[in-house]
Amino acid sequence: MGIERDTANATWAPHIAEHWYSSESGEAGEYAYRPSVLIDYRVNFRSLKAGLNHSEERTDTAWLPSGPLVVDWDVPALESVEASRLGSAPEPGIEMPADRPDLGPERWNEVETDLLESLVRRERIVVFYNPLFELFSDYGGTLDDFLDRAAEVALQEIEPELKQLIVPKLYNGEWTGTMCLTEPQAGTAVGDLTTKATPISGDRYAIKGNKIFISAGDHQLAKNIVHLVLARVEGDPQGT
Repeated sequence: MGIERDTANATWAPHIAEHWYSSESGEAGEYAYRPSVLIDYRVNFRSLKAGLNHSEERTDTAWLPSGPLVVDWDVPALESVEASRLGSAPEPGIEMPADRPDLGPERWNEVETDLLESLVRRERIVVFYNPLFELFSDYGGTLDDFLDRAAEVALQEIEPELKQLIVPKLYNGEWTGTMCLTEPQAGTAVGDLTTKATPISGDRYAIKGNKIFISAGDHQLAKNIVHLVLARVEGDPQGT
């Protein structure tokens, strides 16, 4: 059975058709018909902030319980549906169900609600985000791909001299790096940081403050460790 929704008018009207799914062998006595439901639908993943607009056509099946019991959409009646096995009449010799389930409008609304609740529980998409550069990953993109994009953007903000000195060694593993964020009184709350950066001359600053719990902050695995220290320039507004 199929159900479609008219999203253009913000209403839905189910188009219900009854089908009989044939057996592979069709031999009498081996199979019996069991009520189930099949729904074709579209899932939309949208986010204006992330620029995400992705749609997928889906087909789900589930066993149809008798009475008002909840339909368990987490357990499919069929893993995949072969259209060629959908018939308009039952096969002779295969046992028929004793009771026909109620498929009125009210029951269909319950069935659809059960499916929506199942989708809310199980459907998740992973989108990576870099708040510094306001970057989002593409739908289905890997973390490695996203980090490469973020690195390309970050390299555009680095002075050419530092880029030439540091980046090649970090990329080839000769040097390693850290980010010094956590302080005794502040974990991930950037607005609570008290480490100060005082201008000396040009692009040089004097850093004063305490940092703790720096992952890989000291080891013998590389010739040098580059520490990126998060600090607030004196006079700048407090961040969040």
